[in-house]
Amino acid sequence: MKKMSKRGRRSREVVTDVPAAEPEGQAEQAGTRAKSSSPGILSNRKLLYAVVLIVVVAIAAWRICTMALPDSTTGLTGQVVSSGGATLGAQEAGVKLVDFLQSRLEISYPGIEVTLVDARDFAEIPGTYEVSVDISLQGETQTIPYYVTRDGSFMFANIVDLNEEMPVTAADAGDGGDVGANAPANPEILTFIDSGEPVCTVDGKPVVYLFSTTWCGHCGWIKDTFDSTVKEYVDAGKIVAYHYQIDTGDDTLTEEVETSVPDSDMAVYSRFNPRGSIPTFVFGCKYYRVGNGFESQQDLAAEEAEFRKVIDDLLSQ
Repeated sequence: MKKMSKRGRRSREVVTDVPAAEPEGQAEQAGTRAKSSSPGILSNRKLLYAVVLIVVVAIAAWRICTMALPDSTTGLTGQVVSSGGATLGAQEAGVKLVDFLQSRLEISYPGIEVTLVDARDFAEIPGTYEVSVDISLQGETQTIPYYVTRDGSFMFANIVDLNEEMPVTAADAGDGGDVGANAPANPEILTFIDSGEPVCTVDGKPVVYLFSTTWCGHCGWIKDTFDSTVKEYVDAGKIVAYHYQIDTGDDTLTEEVETSVPDSDMAVYSRFNPRGSIPTFVFGCKYYRVGNGFESQQDLAAEEAEFRKVIDDLLSQ
């Protein structure tokens, strides 16, 4: 199928009234956080930040046992090393955490460096240390706090106050969950959230986005299905579509190899997924989804059908 040309695309404007605030009912995805950066340092910083925040929020204990880092998940804890219940000093617990992260990360990311910054008592949770580490890759460094039990058995990449009221969002936006209070008016759309916003367009055509990375396994699983489906609509002149791999800046829907994502498109990514999880789908700014819908069932046919339902719904408005 013929790929669409990207020449002159940098100058196009997305017609939308997207406000600065987050969309109501934004899915809470505490997984990978590939935060947006300026285009000049996008390739390095995006990759580093994504790697860092995979570890921050996504090291589930059962995945660690298989020595495989998850690409995107909402797990909040990960097992470090059991010390048989003995109490460790803060520095010793910090060193254990650094050794753990270094040994896991360097398997997939050669050249990555994890160094201890600080380790101290965490008064808000008795029996816990707060450990700050630097994670460096390709000349970029991020300082990240972790929380380690005093016996060195567990680390926590995030602290959640269960007494705080949580907003009603998607039950599991990354795995075909019910979108609950933000379900689209169209009952045939199962996995996308309705932002309640007007459709954003280019030259009167709805704009469809997929934001991914080259190293994300979940992104690789959906890539060909998304690309082939949206290109059918693009070639028919019905929509405008982009699939940005944000660690390299390339749009996979073009024959050219790009090296940065335009600021206007990164703003769309940040708008609908401020946590920076991948993959993130934004269809016409009206519908969005963080994560795949039917990956647990390995059902790419259902994914394609869902994409078509959303696009056809946009075209009917």
